[in-house]
Amino acid sequence: MAQAGTANATTPKATLLSSSARTATIQSSDQINYNGRGVQVVLNVTAASGTGGLQVVVQGKDPVSGTYYNLYAAPTAITATGIKVYEVAPGASTAGASDVASRVAGQLPRTWRVNVIAGDSSSYTYSIGAVGCELVSEVQSTSFSLRDSKGSSLKAVL
Repeated sequence: MAQAGTANATTPKATLLSSSARTATIQSSDQINYNGRGVQVVLNVTAASGTGGLQVVVQGKDPVSGTYYNLYAAPTAITATGIKVYEVAPGASTAGASDVASRVAGQLPRTWRVNVIAGDSSSYTYSIGAVGCELVSEVQSTSFSLRDSKGSSLKAVL
């Protein structure tokens, strides 16, 4: 199992923020994407005592300037206990289902983190976990023309 705040190349899962009561906006440490294509970030709220709510945003990091950028617009604030999932992965449908609060089609950058935005100073007890997504890419048909040693046309389909 990965240590808190770190991702693991062989088991792509991590604890980004361990369960704790919080009253302000907080960011996870930087995570390194070891050739994964996407991530599912899991917010698990076990105590909620306010109306401001929490918004979870996955952010990429510009490798040149070190500036963070949002991979999607801030979703609806979560004000109740329970689990919500935020997914960024190629080919992900934008339709949320059940506990999926946000699903965005896109590539996970090499360096990323999670920004948890507190709507006010209300206390929320929650944890943030992450699971890497390894998607099977579709094999696409490619055709091209070849000529054999006698000049005859050959057709190959891959």
